[in-house]
Amino acid sequence: MLLQGESPEPGSPTGKTGTPGVRTAGASYQATVRMVDQYYNLIATGLMPQVTLESSDPYDQHSAFDPTNTSTQTLSGGSYAFTTVKQVTASEEATLTATALTTPLPEPVAQSSTFTVIPNAAYRLVASLPGQTQVNGKNTPPYGLAGSPLDQKAAQPFEATVYATDFYFNRVNTGGYLTVTSNDPYVPVVGLHVPILNGAASVPNIILRAGGGGRRLTAADEAPLPNLGAADSSNFTLLPGNPVRLQVILPGESPSPGRRCAPRGNAGGPAVHPVVPGHGPHHGRLLEPGSGRHPGGPGRALGHLCRDPSTQVVDTSGAFTLTLVTAGTATVTAVDFDGSAPSLSLDQSTEFVVAPSESKTLLVIVPGESFAPGTPTGKTGDPEVQFAGAPFPVTVAVVDEKFNRVPNKPMDVQLMAPADPYSPMTLAPYVLP
Repeated sequence: MLLQGESPEPGSPTGKTGTPGVRTAGASYQATVRMVDQYYNLIATGLMPQVTLESSDPYDQHSAFDPTNTSTQTLSGGSYAFTTVKQVTASEEATLTATALTTPLPEPVAQSSTFTVIPNAAYRLVASLPGQTQVNGKNTPPYGLAGSPLDQKAAQPFEATVYATDFYFNRVNTGGYLTVTSNDPYVPVVGLHVPILNGAASVPNIILRAGGGGRRLTAADEAPLPNLGAADSSNFTLLPGNPVRLQVILPGESPSPGRRCAPRGNAGGPAVHPVVPGHGPHHGRLLEPGSGRHPGGPGRALGHLCRDPSTQVVDTSGAFTLTLVTAGTATVTAVDFDGSAPSLSLDQSTEFVVAPSESKTLLVIVPGESFAPGTPTGKTGDPEVQFAGAPFPVTVAVVDEKFNRVPNKPMDVQLMAPADPYSPMTLAPYVLP
């Protein structure tokens, strides 16, 4: 077999002279197959064999070997020139092999001289993740790469590598800069002005936050590179990181992994009357609303929980049922209290509104007393001594079962003093606003 740069030399040890030139990936060149005797003299007459031409390139395209789109041809006059041979994989040890399919010959296989195939011009980028390696010429998914990406963990750094390649996915020795982004909504950019050296750019210390499948990176070139466009990495899974904290989710909210702004890790707004779950494979404790964020801090009454005390083993997540008794604004705090490692940070819920229930009764407050919603009597303090004949203020409120004042409930109210039958207030009804 003769390649471009070689000529026949019958009688010599190899039957040819010269050296094959360097080929460029994707560029056509000629290979001539000859039928010869043991001394490499051309046999131009007689029954001509049918031969097939194969390449050492695992990603070659046989349809490009000759104008008839087939790598099999019948010799004519003792030879056939395959004029559109193409190699797509850059290599320093490329070869061609010709095999006679008909007309039995003592030596039916001939191999070409070894030659070099160099990459073509830079054309695209290829992004490689841990678990993958760059492969020249690979034109099957994942293109230009071998292996599958490894799962990564949230908050754990990993490294990616981006390669500049030609059209055929061969690494090209070039330079320039890249911008690398991710589809993690909370970490949109993982590398700015990342340098390409000798056709490869290392992107270290990538830390993503939002777990789940379908995570990927995207690399895009910056000047002065040629326009190599953008390239997506393979999809990979981002697993949850190590347990660090608990998380409180209220009705109306949903988990939003990776989010760090308030409400941290929560999406949506809380509704009234929350049910509160926690996160983490630990014993979780639900603290009083407004409890000052710390165990044992001052706060309002907790009310009723589905468990008594308000603790349970939380494996990934656990649901607490919470009934609050005091209207107003409130928060709920979850605390890891079992003492086992790792110790998880507490989490306070988003502030939410606790609305009064339906009106149930009236509540009378006299001087010296004040409202105390949620308590057994709804008020606190001791009544002051009053003097006969001296007026004093009395406050009447419409309240629910837990003595929370219920607004916008007008009604006629008459004050009475059963122990003083001569009190004039028994005669004058008053309408509550």
